[in-house]
Amino acid sequence: MSEKRNISFANGADWASIFAGYATKAGTPINENSAQRISTVHQCLDVVSRTLASFPWRLMEKVDGIKSNAQNRPESKLLKQRPHKHYSSHIFRKILVTSMMSKGAGAAKILQEGSRITGYELRNVSNILPVVSPKTDELYYYDYHDNEITHSDDMIYVLAHSRDGVTPLSIINLHRDGLGTAAKLGDFASDFWKNGTFINGFLETDTTLTPDQKLTIRNEVIQGLGRNGGIGFLEYGMKFKGVGMAMKDAEFIAFHNHTVTDICRMFGVPPWMVGHYANANFNSSEQMVLSFVNNTVRPYAHLIDEEFTYKSFQNRGLENVYSKLEMKGLLQGDIKSRADFNKTMLGLGVYDIDEVRSLEDLNPLPDDKGKTRLVPSNMISLDYVEEFSKSLADKIAAKMEQAEKKETND
Repeated sequence: MSEKRNISFANGADWASIFAGYATKAGTPINENSAQRISTVHQCLDVVSRTLASFPWRLMEKVDGIKSNAQNRPESKLLKQRPHKHYSSHIFRKILVTSMMSKGAGAAKILQEGSRITGYELRNVSNILPVVSPKTDELYYYDYHDNEITHSDDMIYVLAHSRDGVTPLSIINLHRDGLGTAAKLGDFASDFWKNGTFINGFLETDTTLTPDQKLTIRNEVIQGLGRNGGIGFLEYGMKFKGVGMAMKDAEFIAFHNHTVTDICRMFGVPPWMVGHYANANFNSSEQMVLSFVNNTVRPYAHLIDEEFTYKSFQNRGLENVYSKLEMKGLLQGDIKSRADFNKTMLGLGVYDIDEVRSLEDLNPLPDDKGKTRLVPSNMISLDYVEEFSKSLADKIAAKMEQAEKKETND
């Protein structure tokens, strides 16, 4: 552990750090849960997790260099449809990725009957402590909520951010001061509108007021100043002297835009994907989506595939079976780009017609008619160039001979 902390139940500050989060410079406690009340944080976590959760999740098998879909294996149904009886594959992945992004890791216990995997049960990473045995150097996970110790082979533990390769690093805690400022900014805006968008100030007068006059001012004048669109009427020669700063003087909007951009940068999400359209250029949005998928979503998908492949299959003697989150459909881009890509792959014989149809979520052609690979007639193997040239020359000579005979007969 990089940090040791003794928690005393008599210490109010320790209680606050557990339930509300650690205090920030802005004064607002922040933890992985409270940070999600910031709309930009919530949307960043949601857009990445739901994007990855929408990918087809396949179980593949590679034998003698040939890859095939291992859909008949019982684990395939767990990954594709129902990892656990309480939640679907989409929800499972969405929660797992959200935990990876905010807490530094996502966890799920491998449920088994004998040697057969029957499911994956999500666990709260906040309740799990990774422990390396000093005697055996084996890695265990201690769940202090359930008071349970699980060997690393029996726990899916997808580590996304870490300094030592064992203990997760919370991005929320790492950036809690910046997130605390964002939360405080939201509180400031709420208070500003709650107070009628008027800045508090003083009422000045040169005369001494009676108790009844003060009560009248409190009930009629001060409350009138707080009404949206209302006009305050000042009696007794009073003058209002405001204090503080207006929204524009406090640079509220500019600072809010900076905060949104900063949080998006923290999670690797383009600002327009969370509804922030300032300076958005939709002429390049497709390239931005591809960049988002490649640089933000793909690394999380790779981490999940790697952990599930090792813990569920390779470590159990199934060296040829592996997990695959399929992203080809999203990486092909817009309709025109997909059409050009499919045409090229089909024309070069890389894909057959059924494989192209599968990328477009279409069924294969009947009677295996779509399994024939097509290649251009002017592209052949170098081994057959001489034979092809001789055959072509013979055909040309035969045609010339026929033409000469026809001309002679005429």
